[in-house]
Amino acid sequence: MLHARRFALRRTGATLAPRARHLHNLRLACVKETAAAEKRVALVPKDVAALVAKGAACSVETSAGEGSGWSDAMYTEAGATIVSREDAWKADLVVKVTPPTAKEATAVGDRMIAGMLAGRQNEELIGQLAKQGATVFDLSMLLRTLSRGQAFDVLSSQASIAGYRAVVEVANAMQVGVLLNIFHVNMTEYFTIIIIII
Repeated sequence: MLHARRFALRRTGATLAPRARHLHNLRLACVKETAAAEKRVALVPKDVAALVAKGAACSVETSAGEGSGWSDAMYTEAGATIVSREDAWKADLVVKVTPPTAKEATAVGDRMIAGMLAGRQNEELIGQLAKQGATVFDLSMLLRTLSRGQAFDVLSSQASIAGYRAVVEVANAMQVGVLLNIFHVNMTEYFTIIIIII
């Protein structure tokens, strides 16, 4: 039926409006990262507001965004419920930045987890989740060459941030006053600037 409808629309020149995607009945939780010196958080309040608008029930572990500058009040204002660590791991979908520990993976049970799990480096972890019957969304394995996949590309964005930070750290260590315009100069030109200064 949909094929016939598209064909009819193509003949008339009209377009088929995209269907709205709803996340009703999905309970998802953002947990606090436990890795040493890890300050990132998997969801920011803006993301929570977008998910809640689509019908998802979002919960955030207490002080999950604290290291990144996001308070519990900001998450609550966006529509999230602040919960304990134990309750966060009971959600249908747990979102996380770094791979879970074996204990955290056990807490997932047969539900879903999404994040940068580095499946090729963490085969034992992926095996454990598979044995439990969990569904794993490893964003580090997502093909970046697909047009739709570029919006979910976590590796390039994190590498870019690390590169910018490295340049700022070098300039600071050398006590060189360098104005870095990260919006108009690409990474190669940054390193050219540093090399010229040296």
